[in-house]
Amino acid sequence: MIQTENRDFARDVTNKALVNTNHQALAEHKFRMNQAKQMERLREDVDFLMQQFVTMKKALEGMGITNG
Repeated sequence: MIQTENRDFARDVTNKALVNTNHQALAEHKFRMNQAKQMERLREDVDFLMQQFVTMKKALEGMGITNG
């Protein structure tokens, strides 16, 4: 690796790839990605619960039990 003028990047001499060496930026990126995955799981859980609610409501209506 060869250090570039920007301390956050280095150049790989074998394939000339530009490599980000900023460990704090990587940690922040991983944290944001983890938050996004958790949010997606929560959305999926809410969608599942809403589907269950609708199913139960239809079943109760089918038995003649209504709200109100």
